[in-house]
Amino acid sequence: MPDNRLLKCEADQFYFEPTVLTDLGDHLTYQSQADRFSAVSGKEPKTYPDGFATGTNPIIAVSKSNDAIDIPAQSYYLAGVKLAIGTTLDKVVSRPATDVASISALTVDGSGSFVFIKGDDGTDLNFSAVRGAPGGPPFIPLGSIERSHIKLTSATSQPIRESEVVSILGVSIERFDKPLYSFSWGDGRVVFKYPLPAIHEGSKTKSITIQCYEPIFVELDNAADFVPSENSISVSSKEYYSSVVNNVKVSLSQGGFSLLLENGITDPIFELKGEKIWLLFYNDKYKPEHIYDHGVLGIKTTFTPSENPTAQCSIASTIEAQRKAE
Repeated sequence: MPDNRLLKCEADQFYFEPTVLTDLGDHLTYQSQADRFSAVSGKEPKTYPDGFATGTNPIIAVSKSNDAIDIPAQSYYLAGVKLAIGTTLDKVVSRPATDVASISALTVDGSGSFVFIKGDDGTDLNFSAVRGAPGGPPFIPLGSIERSHIKLTSATSQPIRESEVVSILGVSIERFDKPLYSFSWGDGRVVFKYPLPAIHEGSKTKSITIQCYEPIFVELDNAADFVPSENSISVSSKEYYSSVVNNVKVSLSQGGFSLLLENGITDPIFELKGEKIWLLFYNDKYKPEHIYDHGVLGIKTTFTPSENPTAQCSIASTIEAQRKAE
């Protein structure tokens, strides 16, 4: 059995061109092309959700022109690229055909222009919060970003009032940095703190573009004594006059392995020292079961009088090693 054991480490990375993540259906979790993300310096994933980055809210037109607003200069991310659009004055919005509720969404489209998307007129003066409903906000074309809503109830041409310009994060503004997200390193996913609103045509969310690297593994020759990073549980007790209170503490232990070196100076493993790398361990290299571990590589080298130098390698991880059946 020992001859069948195999330990691999991340030694290189495969680059994926910027691409749009796939919504897994909950508008919360998005899958990349990578099976897992590399975290080696300079190879970490970079994510660019569509949305506005800078720029203040639209205001009523300084000129007092009928049905118009002024839009300050904005910067925004679209399809993974940061772009900018200058100040636009007297941008005219369409009013409802009669005196009923009507919401128009101010957007930036793929050509870099401010465009109003008009929602369906309501049947009365009451607005709806439902996308696509009469009196509600419209669905936004894919490849466009929403900036504000203009909420009108009069068909009569007149200057826009301040109360009719609505700019609320999560309701009428798409920001590139909201909601917050984290990387699920072990499966190449991006997970948002809360679901993205499905406000685009086809009940889709905004697009999220990612640039990432996937680990490439090579066998570690003469490796031994692999220890995965695992949680350990300890119990402490404190005695009181009338009782004893037990406290349970969970802590993550450091993983590691030993390695027989060639000369202890130019061995390739030293290029990875201090990097956050992936390890892949097979108890039997002819079977699919394996363990993934992920952490910062530390190396302590020992030079003996008559034998090749050895390295005691540690893996400082922030999550438990993952056991996979296939």
